[in-house]
Amino acid sequence: MNAQDLSVLEDLSAKMFGASNVEREHATQALKPFTEPQSLETALPQARWILDNSTSPYAQFLAVGCITYIADNKWNSLPVNARSEIRTYLLSYLANKGLKISEFALKALIKLLCLIIKLSWFDSSDHSEVIKQLAQFLTASAEYCCMGLRILGHLVNDMNQRKAGGFTLAGHRKVAISFRDTCLLEIFTLALHTLTEIASNHSNSLSAEMLDTVANHSLTLALECLSFDFVGTAPEDSTTDAGTVHMPASWCPVFQDQQTVQLFFTLYVSAQPARATQIMQCLVQIASIRRSLFLSEEERAKFLDRLIKVQHYIMNTQVGLNDKDTHHEMCRMLTRLKANYQLSHILAAENYSEWIVLLMNFSCNTFKAWTWAPNSMHYLLALWARLASSTAYVNSDVPDRLNELTPKLFEAYLESRLDAGRYYHGVSPEDPLDDWERLMEQLETLPPIGRFSYAKVYGVIIQYFDPLCTTFENNTKNPSNIAQMSVVEAQLAWLVYIIGAIIGGRLVTSATEEHDTIDGELAYRVFRLMNCSDCRIHPEAGLVEVSSGHQLEGAFLFFMSQFRNMYVTEQASSALVRLYRTLTERGSLTDHVAVMHFVVNKILTNLRVWKKDSIVISKTLKLFEELASGYGSSKLLAKMERIPAILENHTVTHYPFLDDPTQVRNRTQYYMTLARLLFMDSYVIHFEVFMAPFRQRIQTLLGIPSLEMFRREECKWVLLGLLRDLTGIVTSVNSRLIYCMLFDWLYPDLISVFGRAVEAFPDIPAITSPLLKFYSELTCNKSGRITFKSSSPNGILLFREASKLLVLYAQWARQAPEPDEKEIYTRKYRGMRLTMEILSRCLAGNYVNFGVFALYGDPALNNALDAVLGLVLNVDFNVMMQYPKMVTVYLTMLNVLCQNHTPTVINFETPVFVRIMMSMQEALYKLFTENIICSQCCDAFDAIFSYVVEYNHKNTAIVQKFKLHTETHPEIATNLMEVLFKLLLFEDSSNLWALGRPLLSLIVLFPSVFMTIKARLITNQIGEKQVKLANAFETLMVDVKDNVLSKNRDRFTQNLALFINEVKTFII
Repeated sequence: MNAQDLSVLEDLSAKMFGASNVEREHATQALKPFTEPQSLETALPQARWILDNSTSPYAQFLAVGCITYIADNKWNSLPVNARSEIRTYLLSYLANKGLKISEFALKALIKLLCLIIKLSWFDSSDHSEVIKQLAQFLTASAEYCCMGLRILGHLVNDMNQRKAGGFTLAGHRKVAISFRDTCLLEIFTLALHTLTEIASNHSNSLSAEMLDTVANHSLTLALECLSFDFVGTAPEDSTTDAGTVHMPASWCPVFQDQQTVQLFFTLYVSAQPARATQIMQCLVQIASIRRSLFLSEEERAKFLDRLIKVQHYIMNTQVGLNDKDTHHEMCRMLTRLKANYQLSHILAAENYSEWIVLLMNFSCNTFKAWTWAPNSMHYLLALWARLASSTAYVNSDVPDRLNELTPKLFEAYLESRLDAGRYYHGVSPEDPLDDWERLMEQLETLPPIGRFSYAKVYGVIIQYFDPLCTTFENNTKNPSNIAQMSVVEAQLAWLVYIIGAIIGGRLVTSATEEHDTIDGELAYRVFRLMNCSDCRIHPEAGLVEVSSGHQLEGAFLFFMSQFRNMYVTEQASSALVRLYRTLTERGSLTDHVAVMHFVVNKILTNLRVWKKDSIVISKTLKLFEELASGYGSSKLLAKMERIPAILENHTVTHYPFLDDPTQVRNRTQYYMTLARLLFMDSYVIHFEVFMAPFRQRIQTLLGIPSLEMFRREECKWVLLGLLRDLTGIVTSVNSRLIYCMLFDWLYPDLISVFGRAVEAFPDIPAITSPLLKFYSELTCNKSGRITFKSSSPNGILLFREASKLLVLYAQWARQAPEPDEKEIYTRKYRGMRLTMEILSRCLAGNYVNFGVFALYGDPALNNALDAVLGLVLNVDFNVMMQYPKMVTVYLTMLNVLCQNHTPTVINFETPVFVRIMMSMQEALYKLFTENIICSQCCDAFDAIFSYVVEYNHKNTAIVQKFKLHTETHPEIATNLMEVLFKLLLFEDSSNLWALGRPLLSLIVLFPSVFMTIKARLITNQIGEKQVKLANAFETLMVDVKDNVLSKNRDRFTQNLALFINEVKTFII
């Protein structure tokens, strides 16, 4: 490359990153030899020459991208000395020209350097040399110090992330552990040293801006070190708060030194808001350090005391807490402290009495500022819940003061929720009452707090509940101010949710007679409020008059669910006696049977009057399903006299929500619950009466003379409702007797309506998806429910009907135009997934003897296979991988096919067979961490290869077809064996037994391929490791024969386990 070539390249690279779309595309194609180089001999020297001679940031970025591509894709092809040379060159380039290049090129260069350091980590045993070279940046000018800190921060982050360098999980952890043990503490010490210089004003020669930059980079580096995944347990891209930092014992002296915590505290006190947040994040990690790091109780107590003093000062002076992010991190720090230390340890701290009061005031102020810090409340509630729960295990002379402070805290939280009700009152999409996840997070922490000083908390609750309830009752009788009523309803909803959470958190071990009595008092008030609320129902229109009432209804349903869990049971206990005695004295419900009647009446009322509110209907049906599926509650339901009437009057006439197009999903849940009741022994006699409306609808549809009339909108709506309803009913069938009853009801008179539906609406996903889902449920043999008599052909008939449906749908789907990208899953892939699911369930159901079809020339099986495979194999597997549900069903289907219909799979045409094998191989490699998928792929491969091994000596037509496949496509065996060895040797797989099964059959079938791969693996090692690996391979095949009998498999699996354990200690 000369100066003229460089000028052309600079011009193209500028267009590649900043020109119009046409010029950019042309430049991208022209520069492809640089962005995706194929020749290492020319690519690396050219990239270095560009970096050395070009001043264009785009050309520099292009050169860095070229080396990055080589590092990502061809790193193992480079000799060790070349790898070391690249790393040295990049370090030298940064030292000489790093301050002169543009920011985006510098970022790319730092990222590349860290990637190469990670990739070449085991090329040399002297890891400290790299850190020493990087540490030299810190002793140079302030600008170079910032660069060095950035490089170290990015290096720590890369070492903590598996995705950097495309490492396998085992390879990543191997490098990360080595880095942790040899360099991480040294890097953290460098960060501390830089921060100490800043805190002690030894850097006063720097400008304020530069000082701030150095401090930010130093804190970022320190935080990266403290956030390192020391034990390899944090999942990638996890948002979960880990809780404990598992530092090695070698870090103990750093945190035994009181200056470490003092350093961060000193920096925090004088920091600006953005930097204060960084410092607080570091303190959060320090507070999370495992307490077992300290060898003695004295050192542990000193460290805890230092942390509590820091928190005491910050809460007392409020320094930095005006910033929202810093305030949030302070809440996290407080929670982490209790998560890692027992209450007895905290009680022993010097300033505990003042600290706990400050904590209460800080928590109350946070609750009052709920609009400012809504995400911080959960942390404080969790902290106080832990404190309250821990008192039972503490034996200390120091008063914990929780009995005094907890009611005040609870009152502050309650007032904040009432303020939220007053602020939003059901008219804002941001209302926390409608944020179910966050609401449940808070409610789950309330029981320990609310029940700790229950009598005082009870007084706080009724202080607010009773006046609001009176206002609600008065306004119900004489409606006047709708806006005021909305506020009252929202506030009552919060109170009912809180009461439900506290009652639902009752613990048998800590419950007392006083607690059960208070539960009764609170429950009485909620039941009374529910009765009053139902009085608002307009007798003619059947509607609730207040628009925000759905939140209060949601609270009622939550309360009933919690109350049922605690107090609705057939088992008598003193707690039940005390609670129901209180309710009886207040003129309310007398026992659990009365409560059950009340709850069922409430459910039926909601289903009638909330026909336009899908949220209330959904929550009501969820409660109904809990009652029908719970052991004790279902027995109580079975004894209720109302159930037969419910089963005989379940249509849209009685429950108008069934006629709402927005609630079709709720129909499935509704009929699934009703079917649970129907199929109880007491009520199965009502089957024909219950199913009569469905029979009538199907017969009406079958009576329509033409497809044109069948496609009318009213027919479409009837069909959609029918499919949703029947799916719910079929889903609830769990016994052979009931399934036979349902199948006899469907076949042969009514089942033809589904084939007609496919013919009429093949292009309407709103019909085809529920229809295929119904067939998927109908063909699913869960709990062995599809078991017909030996003289019955029903299993075959069921499959034939499924086959007809699959063929009809596939015929249309293959000819359908490609849908828009936004609708492609709904209109194309969902239907494919359901067809595969139906076929898989039929093939694995064990209710059809599929040999009958070939014996009597019935094409139903072949038609179903051709229909589904012809539909699915046209989809690129990489596209399918974007849809986890779809790829899971696809692999399940292939596993069933390969194991149960092995000759059929081998007898496929070569392109089909190769596509199946390669897609399973790709799935095995990319999804091996999913144990179920890994096992399915391995079992499928093993079924194919073991079949060929077993019949190889007979040289049957099937064996010959297999040989034809593998002779024309030898990569089937080669690639698969490479993948298996790669997973076994370089990944942490818990599926050794599953991976070993196809490997043995492959080795028996293709010994030459095994020898080639073995030689390649040995060659990739260096020095004495080649001899070690060769010896290990020899031991792998000791006493292993060329068959796949059980005894031989066991011997090979034992050898394989020893082979892997030995090889993983040295292989690179």
